[in-house]
Amino acid sequence: LPIALLFVPIIILIKNLILLRFGLIHSDRIGHFVTDTALYLIDKKKIARKKKLFDFLYFPKKISNQQLEKMWRRKISIFSVYLIRPFWLIFSFFNLKEHLAGISETRCRDFKNLLPKNKNIIKFTKDEIAYCKNILKINKIDEKKIVLVILRDSNFLKKTMLIKGKMHLFNYHNFRDPNINTYKKAVKFLIKNNYHVIRMGKYLQKKLPINNEKYIELFNSKFHSDLLEIYLGSICKFCISSSTGYDEVPKIFNRPILYTNVCPISDIQANSKNFMIIFQRYFDALSKKELTFTEIVKKNSHEIYDSFEFKKKKIFLKQNTSDEIYQATREFLNNLNKKGFKKTKLQNFFWTTFKKKIAIKSPFCKHEVFNANISEFFLKKIAKIIK
Repeated sequence: LPIALLFVPIIILIKNLILLRFGLIHSDRIGHFVTDTALYLIDKKKIARKKKLFDFLYFPKKISNQQLEKMWRRKISIFSVYLIRPFWLIFSFFNLKEHLAGISETRCRDFKNLLPKNKNIIKFTKDEIAYCKNILKINKIDEKKIVLVILRDSNFLKKTMLIKGKMHLFNYHNFRDPNINTYKKAVKFLIKNNYHVIRMGKYLQKKLPINNEKYIELFNSKFHSDLLEIYLGSICKFCISSSTGYDEVPKIFNRPILYTNVCPISDIQANSKNFMIIFQRYFDALSKKELTFTEIVKKNSHEIYDSFEFKKKKIFLKQNTSDEIYQATREFLNNLNKKGFKKTKLQNFFWTTFKKKIAIKSPFCKHEVFNANISEFFLKKIAKIIK
């Protein structure tokens, strides 16, 4: 730090000639590793048109996916953490954002819908593709008939996020862990329609009780690899997600995603026409009455990311039912096969109300583009709260 401080005034003085920026690539969590980095590169390209700049970046010690590390190193120069981190700490402390790089200001939120417009931002080598194709062929998995399922499991964080040798507690996010049994009906429907359903995620605590050769839990399989984790996200027919980190992988490859059990409601990924969404519902814990959009915002609970805060506000959440997930899966697959989603009056009414009631009051979950679809089946069920 003392040595870095000597250079900081010089770096600031020459910024009009050459802009030097310092930062880290958020490599410890796969969602941030994918989308934060991609959005950073898109933003860098725009700045580079106006200014001459050079970025000095480092990886933290923890790497969530070794394949992603390889792929980003092909596009980004990575330096020693000991050289770059002192500069990052100094510029962060003084909030000199012009000299910071690596992590997108919007984090994983592509609210401007930039990723679909910047294709091939990340690429496989020919050898990597050949290896993955061979693995799928050996295991008799048709590339065109793959659906991925990623359901948040807090066991992953318990296994991987350690602080001073003690297990870090993430139970404040428990409301995001879905009941995996509610996905069983949808998975069986896909298998019946000749799809291989591959469940993603590491250190799964709860297994889906399906005994079928077309259902695979990748991490527990004999052919799991970090490379295959990323490759599957690039070729899948679509991904069913409970809105968690890995779904950023199919997102960066512009694959369709069915988001389920989304919560808080402001966290809806509204930007892409390739997305369909169903979300958790809010109920008053005392009256048992379901809350409308207006009431949710009035209680300032539309952007809560803490189970304990929901309890304080006397709100209980109702996760998506097995039938809601099944119906949304059927609807999503049908629309994909027809190659289009039709905007209905109820769909338009939802987005108009969402913009006015929720999006405008969501500073953390920013929204600018509203291309996504809410399941029509689900909309009909919750029509009375859209006000």
